[in-house]
Amino acid sequence: MAMSYCINPNCSNPTNPDNTLFCQACGSELLVEGQFRVVQPLGTGGFATTYEVEEEGVAKVLKVLTLNNEKAIALFQQEAEVLLQLNHPG
Repeated sequence: MAMSYCINPNCSNPTNPDNTLFCQACGSELLVEGQFRVVQPLGTGGFATTYEVEEEGVAKVLKVLTLNNEKAIALFQQEAEVLLQLNHPG
């Protein structure tokens, strides 16, 4: 069964059925920016958490910064520039 995952860091139970719009545990909206359904967390690093998401059935990756400071933003931008150079359709 497909699930929707809540990305609220304070949520006590982030897994939800995929047909729900709001988290059953904390009430947070489950569609990020109204279009991305978070399927599962993929990993957590020093400054961000990465999630598998779906947009209209297409699998994508979402990175959410967990630190709000200049270094975290600079690292995120550097990573985005490297990913652009890969020239991959996904």
